[in-house]
Amino acid sequence: MPVKGYAKLAKELPVLEDKRDVKNASGFVKSIYDALDSMSADWIRKSCMIEILSDILTLIGAILMWNLRKTGFYIYILGMLVLILSPLVLGKAMFTEADKAFIGLIFIAMYAANLKQMGNKAIGTSV
Repeated sequence: MPVKGYAKLAKELPVLEDKRDVKNASGFVKSIYDALDSMSADWIRKSCMIEILSDILTLIGAILMWNLRKTGFYIYILGMLVLILSPLVLGKAMFTEADKAFIGLIFIAMYAANLKQMGNKAIGTSV
């Protein structure tokens, strides 16, 4: 059963898209419209894969640091570097990752302050 009002929305969507006044929009709004227009399915797929890779690396690093493994700190940094350098790979800035990268850099500084408490044991050994 289709969602109520879906057919009406499907008819009105092209009309609403045509009413978008990009020419008279401010610079910031125009840049957002331009960025949205230039996104392709391939770019979104690559963006998601890079973000998932970054998330997995930072999660593994955080778990290792929780277990007082110094290796986790470096894996966490690698995950943040993947996120920060992703616009170089994709060729476009990813607006949603800027805040995530900023918070990640703050966490790196906090983890670095406590790096002395972490050991150098291998990943497979017990604490």
